[in-house]
Amino acid sequence: MKKALIILLMFSCASDPMNFPDLDIGKMGLEQKVVVKNIQDGLDFIQVNRGHFSNSDFFTLTSGIVTPAKAEELSLKIENLGMVARLEYSPEPDPHGGKLGKIVRVGTFNTKEAAIKLREKLSCKGISMAIRHTAEDGYPTSGPFLISLLKIDLTKYKGQVKAILGNNQVSGKETTSKMSRNLRALAAVNAGFFAWENEVGMPGDPAGISVIDGKLLSEAIGGRSILLIENNLPALFSVAHNVNTDIQIELDSIKLRVHGINRSVGRILNCGNFDGSGYVIPIHDFVCRNKDEIVIFTPEYGNKGDIGEGLEIALDSTDRIISIKRQRGGEIPENGYLLQAIGLSATYLENVAKVEMTVTKHISITSDEGPILLKKGLYAVNGGPTLLRKGNHEIADRFKEGWETVFSDFKVSDEYVDKKDKAAFETTEIGSRAGFYHGWVVRRHPRTAIGITSDNKVYIAVVYGRQPGISAGASITEMSNLFKNLGVTEAFNLDGGGSSMMIVNGKKTGSSSDLSGERAIGDALIFTDY
Repeated sequence: MKKALIILLMFSCASDPMNFPDLDIGKMGLEQKVVVKNIQDGLDFIQVNRGHFSNSDFFTLTSGIVTPAKAEELSLKIENLGMVARLEYSPEPDPHGGKLGKIVRVGTFNTKEAAIKLREKLSCKGISMAIRHTAEDGYPTSGPFLISLLKIDLTKYKGQVKAILGNNQVSGKETTSKMSRNLRALAAVNAGFFAWENEVGMPGDPAGISVIDGKLLSEAIGGRSILLIENNLPALFSVAHNVNTDIQIELDSIKLRVHGINRSVGRILNCGNFDGSGYVIPIHDFVCRNKDEIVIFTPEYGNKGDIGEGLEIALDSTDRIISIKRQRGGEIPENGYLLQAIGLSATYLENVAKVEMTVTKHISITSDEGPILLKKGLYAVNGGPTLLRKGNHEIADRFKEGWETVFSDFKVSDEYVDKKDKAAFETTEIGSRAGFYHGWVVRRHPRTAIGITSDNKVYIAVVYGRQPGISAGASITEMSNLFKNLGVTEAFNLDGGGSSMMIVNGKKTGSSSDLSGERAIGDALIFTDY
């Protein structure tokens, strides 16, 4: 492996700094300024300033991914206005190895303000284009890149690593900084995907599995990988693949499927759920609908359940039914839970449920590695896609986990993508998500991810991004390369974009890409000395 030029400013160092690898983001062999600080025995913070600003990068206007016919039509319109249109291909193929489509671009600008003026001019002519900075394209660039790493040696670290919810409940959001401060954490980092606004679900609700200290608080996105943490001494980190949750309730020997836990009834962000006719595949940042389903609400959700029409059954701590109502949105019993149902599921449940009846819950979590048993000290976090599996790049897992380009059985669009992250997405024809894949996977953005080595070491990486001249971000492939060069065998992507944030000793290690400041999120990983 080619070594990068390393300039070291060292507070304390746990290993030979001259062996620090080239992180392989942007161009190979870029200079790296590496600062290593020991936080506690077995826990190191590593800050890497990689690369430099290049005058060959600039702001430009782009169509995003479009079909060849659309590219030709748009290019002609631009040229008829006396300007030169540039045609490009995405720097990476789709997840099946094919081309993603063409990109039309116009203009080269040193400032974003200049690009805005041209965008407004084209808009008056009926041409809609987005502003991009070429350092974020996914092509080789010198960056620069700001990379924060936590290195945990599980044979030495005696503290605990936990997943925690914003405001200590499923509904609602909180910044990583505040969660870290409230729990006096040594370090903290944002964790899984979550519902960011009411259009996609209850804000703060994990969009996938959440297990907190052995309790399942959110169901899995079927078929995705998850991060598992077992707080023994030493702690154990692992990535479980192809995870599915099977939840059933039994009333008077009759078993009924439960479709979700602590989420908006009838709406499933990222899909990957049973809809009555069969399992729906994962579709990232898309909301699937289910008009016939049952959802459990536990006290960790908040004070009251989801509001709406349908059936609501309240149960106490002994699983005994204490009330049945034909309207949803009541209070969640302090030590019990609610069952909410809509559609045919509500009709069927109402016919069999009776006050004073005892309900039996059956919960199982399966993965390629075997069953996942709920027990004290166990934490699970959602995310994706898989970056490395047994040391190999897992591009094929991308489409299985929801980062597909063509959905033949669904009318999938970018309708529900995070508006704060609109810079990530491009618009293509309905039914094709080539633009989404290019924008989300291939282009560089702020990223947070975790990697595990075969000798009980864990790396958590935050690559800050969408800040030209400060940090360009990373593509999903570059995140895989980063972990592979660190000697990782299992690596897994967490939430990114404006959510990406690392806190060390109460201080931010970089800046959020959101202009409004640090983003409030659904859950975080914290490292404590207690």
